[in-house]
Order: sequence, then C-alpha cells, then structure tokens
Amino acid sequence: MLARPPPPITPRLEAVLSYMKERACEWVSRREVAEALGISYWAARARLERLAALGLIEKRIQPRPRRVYYHYAPPKPPPPLPPPPPPPPEEIPIGPEECSGYQIYYHPDEKIYKIRHPETNELIREDKKLAVEWTGTIDTNVGHDVPITLEITAVTYVTEADDTEISRIETEMDRRILKWLIETGWGPLARALEATSSAYNGETHVKTAKLYPFTVPDYPQMHILCERRSRYIPERTYEETVSI
Repeated sequence: MLARPPPPITPRLEAVLSYMKERACEWVSRREVAEALGISYWAARARLERLAALGLIEKRIQPRPRRVYYHYAPPKPPPPLPPPPPPPPEEIPIGPEECSGYQIYYHPDEKIYKIRHPETNELIREDKKLAVEWTGTIDTNVGHDVPITLEITAVTYVTEADDTEISRIETEMDRRILKWLIETGWGPLARALEATSSAYNGETHVKTAKLYPFTVPDYPQMHILCERRSRYIPERTYEETVSI
C-alpha cells in the first residue's frame, strides 16, 4: 500500500508557523500564541499540536506546574553523502564525465578508460578513446566599435593517456588555439580570451549521443569550431581540423 503524502499546510497553520518562526529563539506557550494571533486557547492548542505532529515545531512539557511550550524547529539539513569507495589502486582518476556525471579512471595496464558510478564505484562501461574538449570565450563588448563574441570549442580523442599526459595535451591545445586565432586574423582579440575549461567524454557516448556536429579526430589533431555573434554582423561559424 502506497503511503499517503502529508497534507498541505493550511493558511491557519501557516499563520501559527510564521509566528513561531518570529519567536524562533524562544519557547512559547499556547496562551501566548492565542493572544498574539487573536484566536482562542483551544484553537491555538489544536494548531500547535498539528504543527508538532508534522515535525515543524518542537514540544516540551514542564511537569510542575504543568505547562506545555513549543519551539520552532528549523529543517535539519540532510546528512552528507558518504564518500565514494576508492577505485582499485591500479586505476588513475581522470575526472568526471561531462555527459553523465560518472567518474573516469584510466587503467594503465589494460590501456583503457573505465567509467564508474561515483557513489557505488560500479563499472558502467569501458572506452578505448577519451574526448578531451577545450572551450573558451572572447567577448569584446566593451571598448570596441563593433563588439563581437567568439565561442570556441576544440576537441580531440586521446588514447593510452593518463592524467599527466592529458594535462600536457590540454596545455598544447591552449597554445594551438592562440596560434589559430592569429592565423585567422583574430590575433588582436587573443588577449580577451577567457573562461577556458576542459571536459571529458567517453567515445561511446560521443558517438551514441552525436555529441558534436563534426567528426572528432585523434590526437595529435583536433577540430576547432568557432561561433561568431554580434549585434551588427550576421552570425557565422568557422571550423577547421588542425595539428596540435
């Protein structure tokens, strides 16, 4: 049998709850609530008991003389998730897979990338190639007669590359992008290049989801896609496969 969802908070209950929030640092009696809201003692009692049953306020009974007090109980944050179990020692962590959020590890003996669940460490799939995606933006919105925005994406497939090798390749991609900007006549704009970042996706997902509108080349080549936008110039796309 399915559990019923909790009933909604009525406006009358909401009024009592709002008052309790205002007195959050104090224990409040039924009489105080009744007088503050202009309701009867019994109405205050019923609504306070209902809020306590819902876990929205706390209740405390003073035995002698017997008094009942209530206190606003702010929602407790959920407990932190336990850290994911460590991967097998022979696997090298690369980073999260952008498309799925799974964790990518490189196995140097098998020379393969293993995509695992970040919490259970369950093996989801294996890929021989890993797409390394470089992204950056040039925005000349200030200080130019014709402001333009360039969104640049560059992608290459790497194989048998651990975290150190991938970091080296990313540095090479940085330099090649700057060189490409100069070659295409955008050298003066290179100083405005910002928000550069890298992302990783396994080959299986790249092909299944058709992640890119072009064929991703293998390193040492990469494909560059540049989208130019401006209020005064029609939008245009430039793309080219270059050697890194």
